Amino acid sequence: VRSATAQSRSSSVTGDSIRQTSGDAGGPTGYLSLGDTLVAFDVISGDQIWETSIDIEEGHVSNPVVVEGTVYLTHQNRIYAFDAVSGSREWVFENNERFPFNSAESITIVDDILYIGGFGGPGFRSDSLHVLAFNVNSQSVKWRSETFRVDENTRRGIESIGPVFVEDDRVYAADSFGDLFVLDAENGEIRDRINEDLEMSVITKYSNEIYSGVLDESVVGSVDTTTNDVTWTY
Repeated sequence: VRSATAQSRSSSVTGDSIRQTSGDAGGPTGYLSLGDTLVAFDVISGDQIWETSIDIEEGHVSNPVVVEGTVYLTHQNRIYAFDAVSGSREWVFENNERFPFNSAESITIVDDILYIGGFGGPGFRSDSLHVLAFNVNSQSVKWRSETFRVDENTRRGIESIGPVFVEDDRVYAADSFGDLFVLDAENGEIRDRINEDLEMSVITKYSNEIYSGVLDESVVGSVDTTTNDVTWTY
């Protein structure tokens, strides 16, 4: 079991690859990813509502996340979308770069635009990493974030291991090297790169402040989103 997410439901199930069990309890629905299978169940009775297979080559899919009636999952360089009520697959997007997306828990959706980052590792080019903005209505890429110059001879992409935050016309993404990037929400261009040795690999937002969290012992801090200034470090 990877994860469970609940929401209220109604309607019926259709589709050749979807199996529906008998009964129609009226409680909220939970969702589980079990290897290559997505399962919906009644969280009150525990009865299974439907299950559907997911076309993956190996391994398992990410934790499911439900946003406005759609269940999202990720696997390697793919994003899957399923109807939360029927279990039918709405679409699947395969990125043209092979690096893995983050888990669906890292998905942010604002005004029908889905934002998600990805991570690298052995065998993946650092200059191919990016934050993706994807229109869930047209199933088309709005933009991929650009690379940036590390030094005179090196460029790399943003390796974002957590969710991004969208504020008006700005997208904030922390990368695994500790930088906080401010991206243009319309085209993905890098507006600012904040590097104050904060190690902002994991970030959270409250009001007009972005707070850094870290994966190991290091400096943490806060950034004012109205000015992009570091307000404090610890």
